[in-house]
Amino acid sequence: MPIFESEFVVDAPLQAVWDFHADPRSLPKIMSGPLRISVDRIDEPVQVGSRVEMTLHSGPLHIPWTVVVRERTAPLGFRDEQPPGEGPWARWSHTHSFEARGTTAALVRDRIEYEPPFGILGRIGAALFGRVAMQMMFIGRRRATRALLENSTTDDGRPTHQ
Repeated sequence: MPIFESEFVVDAPLQAVWDFHADPRSLPKIMSGPLRISVDRIDEPVQVGSRVEMTLHSGPLHIPWTVVVRERTAPLGFRDEQPPGEGPWARWSHTHSFEARGTTAALVRDRIEYEPPFGILGRIGAALFGRVAMQMMFIGRRRATRALLENSTTDDGRPTHQ
């Protein structure tokens, strides 16, 4: 099963980074490029077992996608998974983890274990294009996260972007 990993440091306190990423409504703010996402419904409060229903938008395509929060340890991270048949992937598990870097910065780490759809054809496509597409998407997420969080917190670490 393919694995994609990405990490970067953002100049914002751990609590601000957690508050931003733990809120599913932040996802559309950090998606760039030809793939957009809208959040349609959230089981709140967000906790283990919560479902997040979204729609992926790519040109004329609108693909429903649901993930379920499987693990959640504030402010260190959470893991969400796509239930079988409820999204574009044959399998998707995304672990988001956060680690303080002093008092004013945090490491953001993403680990995605995924299985593309369409069997062998999907695996060939993922091998040819999937990693590059994910890298480009996460470069955009990194830039957007930094733009939204760096220099946008109060003295006590609360985000000013909400």
